[in-house]
Amino acid sequence: MDGPSSTWLLASCTPVFFVHVAAIALNKALQTYSRSRLEELTEARGRPERADQIAHLDARTERAAEAVAVAAGLFLAVAAGLILDRQETLAASTRNRSSTAPGPRRPSCGSPACR
Repeated sequence: MDGPSSTWLLASCTPVFFVHVAAIALNKALQTYSRSRLEELTEARGRPERADQIAHLDARTERAAEAVAVAAGLFLAVAAGLILDRQETLAASTRNRSSTAPGPRRPSCGSPACR
């Protein structure tokens, strides 16, 4: 065997897919949250300084979530390519084996069946 099996690739792709989806969801949530609503919530809970702390960290968290989403997406693309390549290789080897299998013998040209 010259590479990882399809089963191993599929098993590793499942958790990476969920990480990818979660990172995209987090990224979208960070891009669309309302700063004024956050300030209202933190003030209502008696911690207005918390809004500034969150605002300070949101850009960093957004970049990190985007990086995780890109890395997971690249992993999934590579894994899909490997799986498809392996399937094509298996199909080609199956075709080659069936085409080299001995078939019925043809008579030689000197026989009456060739004429």
